[in-house]
Amino acid sequence: MRKLSIRVVSIDERRVDKIFNLAMQLFIVKNKIASIANLSEVADTDLRRVLSELEEALKMIYGEISRIRLIPLSILFKKLEELAYSLANSLKKKVVVEVEGENIMVDRKIVDVLTDPLIHIVRNAIDHGIEDSDERIRRGKKPTGLVRIEARRRGPYLRLVVSDDGRGIDAKKVIEKAVRTGILPESKLSSYTWSDVVRALTTPGFSTEERVTDISGRGVGLDVVKAKVEELGGRLAIQSEAGRGTRIVMTIPLTASVTRCLVIEDGGFLFGIPLESVEHVLRQGRGFVRYGDKIVVSKPLINGGDFTVILRTENRAIKAISVEGVLGEENLIIKPLPHILSSNNNESFISSTALYHDGRIVYIIDPDGLD
Repeated sequence: MRKLSIRVVSIDERRVDKIFNLAMQLFIVKNKIASIANLSEVADTDLRRVLSELEEALKMIYGEISRIRLIPLSILFKKLEELAYSLANSLKKKVVVEVEGENIMVDRKIVDVLTDPLIHIVRNAIDHGIEDSDERIRRGKKPTGLVRIEARRRGPYLRLVVSDDGRGIDAKKVIEKAVRTGILPESKLSSYTWSDVVRALTTPGFSTEERVTDISGRGVGLDVVKAKVEELGGRLAIQSEAGRGTRIVMTIPLTASVTRCLVIEDGGFLFGIPLESVEHVLRQGRGFVRYGDKIVVSKPLINGGDFTVILRTENRAIKAISVEGVLGEENLIIKPLPHILSSNNNESFISSTALYHDGRIVYIIDPDGLD
């Protein structure tokens, strides 16, 4: 039997990035040429055919360069799974770890940046979240705890979720500690929101645990997790129910992906919505609109206008936004928000950016972030 020989070639990552950026610039130039062709009074069939061929060639080049930078999430997920079982064993806790989406390919930078934060989250889940078997039985739960590590790719976004069915977060305890340490004002003791809880949990140095353990009481905290997610242009969400468990969601824009978007205009800004999230466009303004057998409220994105875009979120919920104009579909090169913008992003539905063919910035909407 002949042996299979594989030759590994070392590539300078900076050179790959440079070629990658050049490919993106070519894509933008192609979009500009296409825009000029569309404005022409005489539609040149040959020109449009050549532009279509150019677009396909650029997509192939872009795809091949992208694949050089990609690695499977299984490399990270396997490490997290082994860590969870090892910690559970050392703490004499019974746990099952479920993994989903481990075959998704992502940019190496995403794995490099999120490895330590994910290790911290898994440690917390095992150490502070999952109860021992006796306590779980007393609470009416199965003696074996569950930790889920999952990834989903939705358009230009990657969603990483770590959840457990353990104790959950004691919101009252968090608020009391936050007031005691001066993070929150005393008035929050009688009236607080979940946002106040998350603010406290993501404050540097904050912990409700009085004891420091070798497992999760040192090193990376949720403040660092939040900072690392924002470094990638993403956002962190923490969901929890006392006695039922905790779910931590990281939404990360995939590095410089080409995505077909519906481009809309409102309030003097351009916005893009990945087509897979767009259900329908109606020539109808804000207010109640009928979609199929449902009545939904069309809310102004900024000012609102004569058009309503019907959207579907990741969990299949229907939302509607009112906008001033619909400019059509376009392939956009989507890039993560710069860190300084993502960390100060008050509009949680803005996940990333792109350049329109005329040079204007397009703000990419994540429907799950819309109210």
